[in-house]
Amino acid sequence: MQIELEVDSSSVSMSVKDNGAGFNLVQARSGFGLDNMLRRVEGMGGIFRIASEEGLGTDVRVTLPL
Repeated sequence: MQIELEVDSSSVSMSVKDNGAGFNLVQARSGFGLDNMLRRVEGMGGIFRIASEEGLGTDVRVTLPL
């Protein structure tokens, strides 16, 4: 697992990456977890991005304005 934190004059970004099992993003949207994270981040004026591929891991990135 790799966790990165970046801060600049206008925003803070956090990325959490792993090389685990990954998952199908379309199927994962059937639950509430990812949608709740998206709504919370967007509610704070931020950007929520997730990339995942089965067998290759997942990368979750959140960017929030300062």
